[in-house]
Amino acid sequence: MPADITQMTTHDPDQALDQLNLLYAPDRPMRFSGDRAHFDFSLRAAQAGELHGGRVRHAMTTHSRHAPFEGFLTATVLSGAIGWHSGPEQLLLRGGGVMRYPTTARSDATWTDLTVALLRIPMEAVQQAAHAQTGTGSADLRFPTLAPVSPAMGRRWRTLTGFVHRMLTTDGGMLDSPLVLAHLIDLIAANALTVFPN
Repeated sequence: MPADITQMTTHDPDQALDQLNLLYAPDRPMRFSGDRAHFDFSLRAAQAGELHGGRVRHAMTTHSRHAPFEGFLTATVLSGAIGWHSGPEQLLLRGGGVMRYPTTARSDATWTDLTVALLRIPMEAVQQAAHAQTGTGSADLRFPTLAPVSPAMGRRWRTLTGFVHRMLTTDGGMLDSPLVLAHLIDLIAANALTVFPN
């Protein structure tokens, strides 16, 4: 199926928050606060079936609060910096940094003039990959930390994210094939189990 593209630019922080919540937290909205002066926001997101890739620039120095996220959602920092605090874990990510969004704990984040590349697949796909590889039951799969197991694995995820974004946004219709799309989601899920501690 062709990717469904969402694009937005705005200088209104409330409109930006509404769009981010619609795409990434429709049932448990995020809350932002910060300096609204000189705000600039841009978004380009592509959705093909259950595969999502997005690129977001959010210029405002911001503090945000988040409920646990649904799905397996990751961010690669392209520019700026973000500090993330969830449970006992605290991360400070700059350009090239990679993280997995928490699915079981609330979190707080602070960022400045941030651009991120987002990648999301259903958690069920990761659970199925874990079962295929190890026999692990869905209820037994846990991701105890947000960061990759090593810088090398972070680079692998960054490369994979770039590849998936190109697949989602390049003309040619490769993802029109349900089989190709399913294989791509399986590839992402298998890499998730290698890149992120579990």
